Amino acid sequence: MKTISILGCGWLGLDLAKYLVLQGFWVKGSTQTPQKIEILEKSGIEPFLISLQNIEINSEKIKSFLSSEIIFINIPPSQKTQTADSFLEQIKNLIGLLKKYLAQEVIFVSSTSVYAMLNREVYETDIDWQSDHVLVQAEKLFLAESVFRTTILRLSGLIGDDRIPAKYLSGKKNVAGGNDPVNWVYRKDVTRIVEQMILQNKLGEIFNVSCPIQPLRKEVYAKNCADMKMEGVAFIDNYSPEGFKKINSDKMISALNYRFLYPDPMGFPYVKK
Repeated sequence: MKTISILGCGWLGLDLAKYLVLQGFWVKGSTQTPQKIEILEKSGIEPFLISLQNIEINSEKIKSFLSSEIIFINIPPSQKTQTADSFLEQIKNLIGLLKKYLAQEVIFVSSTSVYAMLNREVYETDIDWQSDHVLVQAEKLFLAESVFRTTILRLSGLIGDDRIPAKYLSGKKNVAGGNDPVNWVYRKDVTRIVEQMILQNKLGEIFNVSCPIQPLRKEVYAKNCADMKMEGVAFIDNYSPEGFKKINSDKMISALNYRFLYPDPMGFPYVKK
């Protein structure tokens, strides 16, 4: 039985944890919310109440949590509650503990937001390592370590289930970027991609994770609004003023021989709450 520790059981992390439990993994999951401990337990996940702000205080708990074959790190920086410097300091502290407790495999969840708007298709090599983007800096910190092997997953926008794009723009007028390609990925595809990376030992790489079909923004929002019976969005037929990018995931698809459950955002299923 493979063991995996998931640091950050939020919208993606909890779904991944539940899925891997069903696939026979022993899963340890962390949360900062005491009320969520029971949810983890009922899902067959070994729960840990861990706050990176108090990572030194929680060192014994961290030691037990990090005693896994794979450490999955899904702690995106919060623009509302922390600075880039404070996030990177947390990452440095975490890396120190990963080294101390001899972690072997680390999967770090990054984002395709690390790429500049290049007005073309974008590949894993199209990264500006001099960028001050906080996730670029975090990636560099992980990749600089040799004690453990790091896999970087650059995820496009996570959509699906109860995360409905239409509700954020429904009724808006004169919205720019109607002709921008949509870079999204369905949450269930991410969980299965992570599973296959582990089972096939396709680790130690940098992968883009994005749907291979990328419709225009105005097209996918029109369908989403119609499907969910929401007021439509009035887009301007142009590209966004800051430009666009089209994320290419061919490297990941080829490495895993992966077939997307939902390759086209036009076909994403949603559950309205």
